Formats: sequence, structure tokens, C-alpha cells
Amino acid sequence: MTPVKVLLADDNSSILRILISVARELGCETITATDGADALLKIQKAAPDLVVADFSMPILNGVQLFRKMKESPTHRGTPYLLLATRDEMDHEVKTLEGTPDEWIQKPFFAAEVKQRLRSILSRLPQVRLDSLTVKDGVISGRLADMSPVDLIQALGLGQKTCALKVQSTGDPAVLYFRDGEIYDAERGSERGPAVVFDSLTWTEGQFQIDFDGVSPQHSVGESTQSLLMEGLRRLDESKRI
Repeated sequence: MTPVKVLLADDNSSILRILISVARELGCETITATDGADALLKIQKAAPDLVVADFSMPILNGVQLFRKMKESPTHRGTPYLLLATRDEMDHEVKTLEGTPDEWIQKPFFAAEVKQRLRSILSRLPQVRLDSLTVKDGVISGRLADMSPVDLIQALGLGQKTCALKVQSTGDPAVLYFRDGEIYDAERGSERGPAVVFDSLTWTEGQFQIDFDGVSPQHSVGESTQSLLMEGLRRLDESKRI
């Protein structure tokens, strides 16, 4: 899967250490900032997939930072999690226009942050896919930006009917989706689940999603979730070998 970059912004070093620990436990790359202005500069430079910010920060508070992101076409769709006390939410945040929907009440337990981050991370592939431009019913991109696992998860979550063409070296793999489930997969003369498993290993190349793409065949009987689990198991096994 494509690594997830999380920007963590808080001027309290103790809380920042907790956030870093939780994000890294979930396999995320972390970027940190101790005030809102620094956070905004790093967002513009690093383009994180998710931002977690405290409301009470110097220079720009958490809501002001959120508004600055919403003004940017590049970052307006980035998921944003605000940390705030109940008093701040009731008397300051809720009185402001343009505030984030996602927030956690302070003080919090690390387990609560971990659960919320895991929930947001599970939706990221769909967020990434939605940010891409559709032209003539087709989305194109690089596997370096969205891996085959990310693409399959996003198409599954969105319950899409389409053809996903993945090109790395040699013949391309084409995975056909019906309501979010892979029902056919082909690569050259090969057909079936093995094509899906092979495509999961590709990290370089291009992809194309054709929302008019269909196949008359049904070579895949397993659920998409089962295919992903088995494919990732094989991938881990091959890395250990």
C-alpha cells in the first residue's frame, strides 16, 4: 500500500509525542508542527493525506488552519481531525463558520485517537480516488500515487462498476468490478484470481479506470476482501523469503 503521511500539529510536546506514537503504530509516516503557521507551510510542501491539529495553537489556531486548507484546491479535500476541549467546542469552535466535522474531545486516551485514526485511514483510498480527475469516463494515474491495493479498496468502498487496467511491465492486468466486487481478471492469456495476486505486487507503472469497462466472463468467485487478504498474505510471505 502507498504510505500514508499524517501531519500532527500541537504546541504541547507531551500530546505531540502521544500522537506520533499512535500514528506510527498504524504504519503512518509522521510530519510534526508546533504552531499553525508552521503546519500550513508543511502542508503546502509535503501534501499530507491527513491532518490532526489542536485548536489552541499559536499564530493560527486549529480552525484557522482548517479554513486555510479549504481555500486551497490542492488540500481542501484532505481529511482533518481537530483536537479541542468541551469548553472550546461549546464556546469557541461551534460559534465559528467553516469548522471540521471530525473532532476529538480533550483530554483523550491514546486508544480513542487510534480508533478514530484507523477509521479515517480506512476511508483514505476513496478520498484519494475522488480527488482524481475523470475525463471522458476514465481516470488515469500513477501506481506511485495509488497502489493496486489502494485502488481495489477504493473501488470496493465506492461499490463501483468499472474496469481497472494496471500497467507495470509486460502485459497489463485488467480487473473488472461489478458493484465494488471483482468478478473477472485477465492478463494476456491468463485469467482469474492469480492475475489479481500478481498485480498487488506492482509499485511502479500506470493505472486507468474505465467506468464503461465490462466483461462477459466471470473468472473470480472469491470476494474482493478475501482476494486482498490472500494477496497481502502472499506478499508478506514472499518478502520474508
